Amino acid sequence: MSDYFFESRLNQLLQNSIQGNLQRVKSCFQKNLVNELSSSFDNNGLSALHVASLGGHLDIVQYLHRNGANLNLLIRSRTGHPQNAIWAAVSNVKFSVAMFLLFKGAEFHTSL
Repeated sequence: MSDYFFESRLNQLLQNSIQGNLQRVKSCFQKNLVNELSSSFDNNGLSALHVASLGGHLDIVQYLHRNGANLNLLIRSRTGHPQNAIWAAVSNVKFSVAMFLLFKGAEFHTSL
């Protein structure tokens, strides 16, 4: 599979996760890409789980979790501090997402 194809799928996944469009998120997945896409970053260091958590899109967070997304995947925030999806949800007052992530085993991380 070409890098361009994968990058295109990842960009579509992130865009649809930001917009909260579950149907289009589902359409981004193919069986051979599920695990890889679920925990991949774009050029800005964001994953679909992070942007869905930031937006409070619980249905997408749940779908990504069911498809193998790493709940403790760390990114560097704009301030340079490490952040996982639960931090993204809490910092944007998306408590239903934060509670789901905690219930599923996400941890608060403080270092990369």
